Parts: sequence; structure tokens; C-alpha cells
Amino acid sequence: MTHTIDRSFGAKGRPRSTFARRGVDTVLTELCGWTVALVLALLVVAHIAETRGGLIFSDGDSMATVLIAKSIEHGEPQNWALSPVLFIPETIVYGALSIFGLGVRATLTLNAVVNLLGLYAAFRFVAGGRGKTMPAPVGALSSFAAFCTFAFLEGGPDREGFQLASMLTTTTYYSATIIGVVFTVGIVRRSLLGEPHATLRVPALSLAVVAAVSVLTNPLYLAWATIPVAVVIGAPAILSRIRRKQILVLAAALILGSGIGYLGRSFFATAIVADPAAYIRGSEWTSSLEFYRTLLVQTGGSVAGSAWLALLALVWLGAGVLGVRAWLRREPSSSFLGAMAFVGPIVVTLGMIAFGTVSDRYLQPWLIFPLLMFSAWPSPAFRVEQKHSRVLKKAVVVGLTISVLASAFVVPRVLSIATAVDHDLQCVVNWVNTSGRTGAGQFWTARAPKAYIRDPAHIVQIDAHFDFYAWLTNRSDRHGAEVTFLITGAGSEPYVFPPGFSVANASTMNCGRYTILDFGTMSLPLGATIY
Repeated sequence: MTHTIDRSFGAKGRPRSTFARRGVDTVLTELCGWTVALVLALLVVAHIAETRGGLIFSDGDSMATVLIAKSIEHGEPQNWALSPVLFIPETIVYGALSIFGLGVRATLTLNAVVNLLGLYAAFRFVAGGRGKTMPAPVGALSSFAAFCTFAFLEGGPDREGFQLASMLTTTTYYSATIIGVVFTVGIVRRSLLGEPHATLRVPALSLAVVAAVSVLTNPLYLAWATIPVAVVIGAPAILSRIRRKQILVLAAALILGSGIGYLGRSFFATAIVADPAAYIRGSEWTSSLEFYRTLLVQTGGSVAGSAWLALLALVWLGAGVLGVRAWLRREPSSSFLGAMAFVGPIVVTLGMIAFGTVSDRYLQPWLIFPLLMFSAWPSPAFRVEQKHSRVLKKAVVVGLTISVLASAFVVPRVLSIATAVDHDLQCVVNWVNTSGRTGAGQFWTARAPKAYIRDPAHIVQIDAHFDFYAWLTNRSDRHGAEVTFLITGAGSEPYVFPPGFSVANASTMNCGRYTILDFGTMSLPLGATIY
């Protein structure tokens, strides 16, 4: 069987000055790509912060990495109660950024920008290098710009409908896993670009490492990458385009790395308190199907949402068409990307429905897989003619200039957001820091104050019955805690007070959407139930 291998055109025999010019052009193109990506990332963060800032700055889930980093910073005993997701890379990134001492809100803002640039870097990796072909940053930017467009079209503060792109700006909605999935596809794609005799050691090792780290921190990688990639490269249609040795080596590396990562999770067994039955509910697949149908209806209920759905359908179908075209041309790497772009989202969706999931964040690959095809378009066999090359150079210069000018507008805007004060939240933070005492509150109300105060241990996470609620929090907080005040708000359920206690025993401190019930010298008894 004859295989056609994708190749970039070489430049043998060209004068040294030609190489120098191409080197300058390459640097200029890369600089333009990263500058445009940075401006787009800043615009997206500004948009989300202004339309639904709570998602980034005060959402109960989004505070997990902040609480972990601050707990480590204060030298507290680490006894965490976590979901199946361990947030290891996300916490490392947030912890590294917090070294600058910018404060929680500014660090979360910076983290959102870093997450988006991480996605651009992953798209850029998928695009690879092209030599005389279309510059790789063009493909990477097309994918990233499309992703940012989805973010601009997503819903408002009510969070109805799909929010798949916006989630990447948080530190806890699987940003590291998404980026890991893209790098996984990129490793496979770039290994298929090599010569038939090229060694597979480096891509196989890289694939195993990415898979191991990703599964270790989030088993969802198995459903998002391990299974879809294995299905695609093992499909008969793709088999005809890829050497059997490549398939076996890459599949083995992916599965082995995933297995190592999953076994590594045993070291964190005491920290994972989630019941697997809460995530794998096969008998409830009909409820899952209805949930996602409702999300589709909600998304299409607005002009922006309808545009979001239409653009997604267009990108998905377009990626499928490009994939078929690549398959007919016997281009293995592009055939693989096309199959991942079109089949990958379907595989993920069927898996999530089979598991009975009821959260849109599990369908994030719908915004990732189709865009991968555009990162690597056009195929490596596409040549840029000399006259087109000159036009492209001018476009790069214009793009770089516009981006620099745009940054003069967007940078102050983002700085204003990062340094803005949430007066309601700051009121609680100031009161708690000044009191020096320990209080308590429920998950959706107390998480943000707990993350923003000097020492998170001074707010204990409880439920409405005064039992400890050990979920995404340090269980060490409860040891020796003498709770003398409560933080309540719209997200709090009515408290069921222990005998001898009531709201009448407390003085009230109003902080906008928060209310502090101060019991003074009275210490509230807490239960010991761990959820």
C-alpha cells in the first residue's frame, strides 16, 4: 500500500540572504500572532468580566484554586475534600501568578488571560511549522479568533444556555484539561507529518506524559481525548491513511499514559470525596438528553445565542468538509484532524449522555475539536506564491500595528476591571479581617469571602443544619473552630438553628448582597457530618 506523507517544501540552494529574509518574516509573523492573540484574550476577559464577572471573581466553584493556594501559603495542614478534579495544573498556575502580590481579583484576571493564551499556544502547536507554506500563526489565529467570537456571543449573568467558551477564563472549569486535549491532538497530528522512517520515541513519550498528567488531575480527559483519539485513529477509513506502526505506537502511548495517570490518582484517594455514582448515572440518560435539549433551546432563545449555534454548526460542518477533502487527497495528518473535528464531538456527546451528565461544561470539546481543523489549514502541501507572500507580509504589518493600537484601549480597560472593588464583598472581607474571629457560611455564599480574606481558615464551610460541608474545601478548617458569626446571602438556604439559638441572638451587619449575623461571644455548635 502506498502512503502519501505530508511534507513542507524545503529551501535547498537558496542564497543566504533569502534565509535571512525568511527568518525575519517568521519572527515578525510569530510576533504578530502572539500580539493579536493577546489583544483578543484581553478583549474576551474584559467582556466576560463586565457581563458576568461573578463567573471569574466570586463563583463558588471558581474559588477552589484560590483557597488551595492561600491555604498552602498560610502553612495550614492540607486535608482537602475535592471532587474527581484535583486542579493540580490550575493551582500551580494561580499560585505562580499570585507571587506578584496583585491581590485575588487581579490575579484571577491575569489567570483568565493566561488561560486563553495557553489555548492559543496549543492551537499554535497543532498548526506546526510550514516552511514556504502558509504561516502557522495564520491557522492558529483563525481557530483562536473563532473561539473568542463564541465567547463574545455567549449569554449574560443568568448563565442560561451554553457557556462553553467563557468557562476557559475560570481557574476551575477544566482549562488545563482543555489545553491538554489540544496538545494531545497536536502531538498525534505532528507525528503523522514526519517521514515514514522517522522515530516515534519523542511523540510517544510526549503523548504519554500529557495523558498521564491530564488524567491524574482530571479523569474527564479519558472521555475527551483518550477514547475519541483511539476511536479515530483506529477507524478503518483513517487506518488506510496511517502506517500501522504509527497507530500502534501512538495508541499504546496514549493508553499507557492515561493508565499511569489514573493509577496515580490513588495517592489522592483521601482527598477525593465525590461519589462515583453522582457522575456515572447511566440509568438517567433520558434526563441528560432532555437537559442538553433544554440548553439548546435556551441558547437559541436570543439573537446572540442563535448566532452562536449557527456559527458552531458552520464551523463543525466546514471542518468535516475539509477533513473529507484531506482524506481524498490521502493526507494522513489532515485526515486525522478532520475526523477528530467532526466525529470527536459526537463521541463525547454520546458518552456524556450515556453517563447521565447534566452540565454543559462536559461538552466543551464541541468548541475545541472543530477548530483544530482550521489551525492546520491549509494542508502542508499548500504553497504561498511569491505575490501572495508579499500581500501576507503587508497584512502581518497591518495586523501588528492595529493590535498595538488596540492594546492602548483594551489594556486600561482590563486594568480597571482587575483593580475594581466589589463593595459588597469588600465590606464582608474588611469586617472579618478586623474582627479576627471565625465565622461560617454556606457554599454559594461564603466561598468568595473565604477566598478574599487574609486567612481562609477564618470562615468555615457549613450547610443549613450547621454540619461541616466538606466540598472543595480544607477539612482542617473545622478543627478547633469557634464560630461566632454567620455570612448569609441570596445563595443561602434558611438556617435550621440548634436549640437555644436564633437570629434574635445576633446583631446584623448589612453588606449589600451579603448579611453578617454576629453572635458576639456566643459560639455556635457545629456538627461533624462530612459530605
